[in-house]
Amino acid sequence: MTASLAIDMYQHLYQFLPFKQEMLYLHLVPLEHEEQPCVRYRDRLYENLPLLLDRVPELGHVDQLTVFAQVVNFMATAGMFLYIEHPRAFRVEYARRFDQVDQVIEPAYQRYGPYDVAEVRDPTLEDETLVFYTYQRHSFVPYRVTCPWPRITAADDIPYELLPFPRNDG
Repeated sequence: MTASLAIDMYQHLYQFLPFKQEMLYLHLVPLEHEEQPCVRYRDRLYENLPLLLDRVPELGHVDQLTVFAQVVNFMATAGMFLYIEHPRAFRVEYARRFDQVDQVIEPAYQRYGPYDVAEVRDPTLEDETLVFYTYQRHSFVPYRVTCPWPRITAADDIPYELLPFPRNDG
């Protein structure tokens, strides 16, 4: 927690998440050349993900995978990638959006897919790794994210991997 970031509960609010009959408040605090993602919980402001996870160990409970994934994604990308909260609805919307693109008018869109979104699902654990899905907010490009669970250190890598293109078994 950094004393230099002092904001009230609703200032620079990006999103709030229900958590254990309370709320986690996700903030994007403007700095000189960027925005700093921070999480407020019980009147404490955290701009460091490992510290947040140490101070709020309940985030690492298996019944909190969705909240854990959303917090990790927010802290890692400062809102540039959106967590896929409803996988089935995302798959339907992704197909609809891609089908509506006129490839003659928008040839650049071909660089963005279509990707195989069949694997998009709710967060899951694979050994001690959490797997969840996000999309780039401007291009709607989907990603598979893997991160350590239930703890993350400053040295841990959190890769965002593009989903594969559909197989053409023709």
